[in-house]
Amino acid sequence: DGESFDNFNQKLKAYLALIDEKFLEPMESVETNQTEMVTDEMFATEVEGEIDDEIDEEAKARSRRLHWLLTSMISGDAAKVIQTGLHINGYETYRRLINRYKVHVQSRTMGRLTRILKPDWSSGKLQDNIAQWEDEIMKYERENGNDKKHRLPDNLKIAIIMNETKGALKEHLQLNSDRYKKYQEVKEIAINYHRAREAFKNEKKNQNQHNDPMDVDKIGKGRGKGKGKGKGKGK
Repeated sequence: DGESFDNFNQKLKAYLALIDEKFLEPMESVETNQTEMVTDEMFATEVEGEIDDEIDEEAKARSRRLHWLLTSMISGDAAKVIQTGLHINGYETYRRLINRYKVHVQSRTMGRLTRILKPDWSSGKLQDNIAQWEDEIMKYERENGNDKKHRLPDNLKIAIIMNETKGALKEHLQLNSDRYKKYQEVKEIAINYHRAREAFKNEKKNQNQHNDPMDVDKIGKGRGKGKGKGKGKGK
């Protein structure tokens, strides 16, 4: 599905960047123009701003290598979109995969944005919930080409955190909203508060267990002492 392809694509790009970063620019060009078929003309060189007939052989070789990588890594339904034949172009193969698995990208992006604006933090630790929420934000921004107009501003992220927190923390953040302008600052305050609160609860729990009047060992010791005193008085 689209989500699995996104994960595969991220790992593929990381691997290609290690081999040669020049793989990535044509891939990004394909992602922004998914309808236009990629041919070897893509590898034509430029001389003084004009397209030359000479083909960049290194770029062409990278294209063939990308095709070989995709062919060796993909199986099942995805393999049906892989080109066959002598004149193969890895970036065209990549474009076909993008079109195959990004068909519902708009609806998925809207669903992701909904989860970002109204996250469910009703269970689990706050730091884990925020980490997952930030991952959703990163995916949303990446799906929109990391365009500045689609990046969530700090004031919106701060407002969401204020809306989703409760009790004393929520009250503190609201009363001091004029002081906190950066998202990272508010995030650290919220996480540190919950960590301290959790540590306090654990400490209190340990103290209650230590002072528990129903502790079996203490009850046994208390009875023993009482018994001894009674026998002494009888004598």
